[in-house]
Amino acid sequence: MLSAALASGLVLVAVTVLVLTGVTHELDRAALRAVQGPANGAFDLAANVHTILGLPYVTLPLAAAWSLALWRRGHGAASLAPLLIGAAVCVELALKLTTGHAPPGPETSRTVIHFVPAPDTPSSYPSGHATRLTFLAALVALVAARRAVTVAAAGFVVITLLARVYIGDHWPT
Repeated sequence: MLSAALASGLVLVAVTVLVLTGVTHELDRAALRAVQGPANGAFDLAANVHTILGLPYVTLPLAAAWSLALWRRGHGAASLAPLLIGAAVCVELALKLTTGHAPPGPETSRTVIHFVPAPDTPSSYPSGHATRLTFLAALVALVAARRAVTVAAAGFVVITLLARVYIGDHWPT
């Protein structure tokens, strides 16, 4: 588990360096066009509904409820694991406030459902939705310790990443 966390951290550092140097700009544009290529109303609706799952108003209370449930079942210190989402949010906000990686323009927006406004940040890197949902999916896979759950969690993360790009809120990086 520690090696997976270290590997994830190294990947985050590497991608951040690439984003800061602007190396990913053309690849990001091409990938955004490719992901939005099959755009249609059904995809728009699905991606926008998926967005609800990643809102902080959903993920943070979910993590707190999960932590409480684990604690009430006698899991002791392990019940604090879902609360580590707070650390993930801190890393996300630190990067958003320092990278200056502007989101795609409004001309790429596929947003059809408008939610309660979240605080704007000057950067779209990294995606808060992807950060929080990936954290929770990885924790579910770790707790379940079953191959099918791990595969489903990985699939969910891929869908999350594609949905964030598809609706035009984020670049692939």
